[in-house]
Amino acid sequence: MCGRFVQERSLTEVSELFDAEIAAEDPGPRYNVAPTDPAAVVVERPDGRRAVTLFGWGLVPPWADSPAVAARHINARSETAAVSPAFRDALQRRRCIVPADGFFEWTHEGRVRQPHFIRRQDGLPFARCEALLPPSFLVFIFSENSLLSIDRQKKAI
Repeated sequence: MCGRFVQERSLTEVSELFDAEIAAEDPGPRYNVAPTDPAAVVVERPDGRRAVTLFGWGLVPPWADSPAVAARHINARSETAAVSPAFRDALQRRRCIVPADGFFEWTHEGRVRQPHFIRRQDGLPFARCEALLPPSFLVFIFSENSLLSIDRQKKAI
């Protein structure tokens, strides 16, 4: 599962790439965005315009007693997200784009974990479509991806 990603572009650059207005203070480049950290996301406002803002990585379902539940809801399997009570509403009604300049995948060789940094060759960010329940979001994963063969579970890229 995706456990870390990179957002090195300024919010100004992201807003230009996605034709969006800036709606948050720029946190600067982040090379190790972790679950529950705020991350730049592109959302659609009720008037149809796009905005770049910061939301926390980890979905907080409406029925949750505490925001701490977000740490358990950072990823959702695309095959089951539509029927999961924690993700169903966000998947059906609210989506966002999470621009990522790269992300980390890990391989295991016995007890040794080896990180691998994945980025696009053309230097543009991945534009990952994710579920959103403001002020939080989650990352979808799916079982197989012919583009990436580092791990069994792959990001929806």
